[in-house]
Amino acid sequence: SNARGDTEKLLKQIGAWEEFGSTGWGVNGTEAIFGTTKTSHATGSETLYDKFFVSKDIERRVEKRYAVDYGREEIANALRRNA
Repeated sequence: SNARGDTEKLLKQIGAWEEFGSTGWGVNGTEAIFGTTKTSHATGSETLYDKFFVSKDIERRVEKRYAVDYGREEIANALRRNA
C-alpha cells in the first residue's frame, strides 16, 4: 500500500482519476498525482540518510519511535511483532 497506488485506486473507484489524478501534477503539470519525479528537499536532507541510519537497528528504532507521528500505526505494530 502506498499513497500513489491508494489514491489512484480511490479516484478510479469514484470516476475521478482522469480528471483529477492522471495528469496535471509535477513540475510541468504532466505527471499523475504522487508521480515519480524525485524532488529534493530544500535542506538537502535526503543526502544525510546514510550518514545517520548506519545500521538497520538504528533505522528500525527511529521508525518505531515515529511511526505513530506519521500516522503509520501498521509500521509500529509490525515493529513490535518483530522486536
